Amino acid sequence: MNEKALRAQLVKLLDFEEAHVGFDKAVKGIPARMRGQLPQGTEHSLWQLVEHLRIAQADILEFCRTAKYKEKQWPDDYWPKALGPRNAAAWTKSIASYRRDRKALQQLAADP
Repeated sequence: MNEKALRAQLVKLLDFEEAHVGFDKAVKGIPARMRGQLPQGTEHSLWQLVEHLRIAQADILEFCRTAKYKEKQWPDDYWPKALGPRNAAAWTKSIASYRRDRKALQQLAADP
């Protein structure tokens, strides 16, 4: 596979929806009352999962951009303690941050 094709595939994989639902569809329309609930038999709430994705992706982006990258502590720095967001604005901000960083990773992957 040539470099251009590899970069295009990586950009696509960062927003992949062929084998599973994509991030944007998964978080669309989740009622506020459900964001901090811990479903029976699960370890994490929807809020914790969204925040984990955001934090991990931001960490990868920082690693790619920063020569003086400082490694986070696993698992404490990657999982929020709170079951739910403080408010609707925190939920919206987390999702927007995830989308912004995903786009930045896609641009980074596409740029030779």
